[in-house]
Amino acid sequence: AMRAASGGGASERRAPFVRDREKESARAADEAPGSALYDVAVCGGTLGSFVAAALAARGLRVALVERGAVRGREQEWNISRAELLDVVAAGALTEAQAEAAIAAEFNPVRAAFYGGFEGTISNVLNLGVSPAALVDSARENLESRGGDVLENTPLEGIDVYADGAVLRVEGGDALRARVVVDCMGNASPAAAQFRGYAPPDAVCMVVGTCASGFAPERNTSGDLIVTDAPASSLDLQYFWEAFPAGSGRSEE
Repeated sequence: AMRAASGGGASERRAPFVRDREKESARAADEAPGSALYDVAVCGGTLGSFVAAALAARGLRVALVERGAVRGREQEWNISRAELLDVVAAGALTEAQAEAAIAAEFNPVRAAFYGGFEGTISNVLNLGVSPAALVDSARENLESRGGDVLENTPLEGIDVYADGAVLRVEGGDALRARVVVDCMGNASPAAAQFRGYAPPDAVCMVVGTCASGFAPERNTSGDLIVTDAPASSLDLQYFWEAFPAGSGRSEE
């Protein structure tokens, strides 16, 4: 399961989200008697839905725990076909489900750096896929394999024992699991604790929009990463990426 990080500074002034109780005589089974016991609890329901479905395909009893609703966004993700087939091979999706989620495919993609390299590459992040369709399919597979989806289930914290972990649910019954997998992303309170609550070294801010009016017969490639100016005196580097949209070849 998880291991609680120790350290100084800000981490000592906050109540830990993950508490290490392995050295105590108590067991998870004693601290949460009668609670549901899972082989794996996956925390975070977007990317976590694929992890949960893949684990359930291996015969494990899995719970997917999400503080909000389990759903993918409408804006497309970019992925290569090889990467998408890896998700299929892991058992999270069927090949038919993966193919059905593809909204756009394009080649080649351009990479260009100010004052340096410029060129094109093929089959890298050249598929636009629907996160909503992919997450729905992964959830369907998880539930068909006996897994539980616990939506609107925010966690107060996780206690780690020698025989497993207890997930403390805000205003609800505790859960027990032999292993906990953190898929909560950059907002994960567990990850923040393990980092000692230090701020990130860098931030990538993404601003997105859509444009239309492109000639469909020419709109068949994308920009993977392009910079047309040096980094500023504030260590800011601007770059863009652009891809044909799944809504139509005349849009990006």
